Amino acid sequence: MKFFFVIIVFSVFNFFGNAQQVVPFTVSTGGHMMINAEIDGVKGKFIFDTGAGLNLVTKNYFDKLKGTTTDNTFFTGFRATGDRIDLQLYSAKELIIGSFKYSNPGITYLDLNWGDIDGILSLKNFEDAIVTLDYNKNVLVIENKKDFASIKKSAKAIIPIQITNTRGVSLGISCYAMINGIQKAQLVLDSGAGKDVYRVNSRYMPVLNIDPKDTLKVEKIVRKSEMKEGHENVMYKAELGSIAIANTDKVAVKNVKTQFVDGLIYDGIVPIDWLGKKITISVPTSEIIVSEF
Repeated sequence: MKFFFVIIVFSVFNFFGNAQQVVPFTVSTGGHMMINAEIDGVKGKFIFDTGAGLNLVTKNYFDKLKGTTTDNTFFTGFRATGDRIDLQLYSAKELIIGSFKYSNPGITYLDLNWGDIDGILSLKNFEDAIVTLDYNKNVLVIENKKDFASIKKSAKAIIPIQITNTRGVSLGISCYAMINGIQKAQLVLDSGAGKDVYRVNSRYMPVLNIDPKDTLKVEKIVRKSEMKEGHENVMYKAELGSIAIANTDKVAVKNVKTQFVDGLIYDGIVPIDWLGKKITISVPTSEIIVSEF
């Protein structure tokens, strides 16, 4: 009798251990994916940002955390415009998102006021996981790895991605795309980019036949840098004919209002929701599986 009881308990534990973990999210007016989570027991509201690299919280939120530790190590990051940011690295005990738990998450903070947003959670937390973003149901799903083969088998498209893992601290993803069918570029896939925010390095303007002096088709914008005193960021707003994933003609966006940015440290940065209404990010296999368009 005891033997059968143990078998039942083990089976139940194994079932729930392998079950999908579903986390609801909301989409802000700016197009950001908002999720509730807690770090070391402190609840907060965060942007899930595949372009962030590492977890970053506000100083106000960080001050509520009591168990963080640091080896006095730092990470030098760069905003997309090239502005340098030096960040001290800390380690927390646990990040909880729904029923998903990630031990010893790395975090850092900036002394910024983001209103009711407590910070940004990066893809680094899911580097060993299979994560589905379902924009129809507004849920983030941590998949059972055993189900990945069937997800892939029923795919509408499979997109190879490149993983940028810097010092084991920061993790991001990108893919190759064709711009206007003539220029190949490696684009950072950034779920935190904002609604319909597409940025391309301004060096591609000549080959794309976009004249920055054509004021009828191009709008020049100059803004003061938020991070670098005395520096100005310059961008040009214009429309692209199309951006399409390089290895498939199934995934594309047309008539794209685009920001061409001087000094952008990437070929380009694009949102992630245009890839499909339901996509699965697999960092372990360097793929994005599109299940629904």
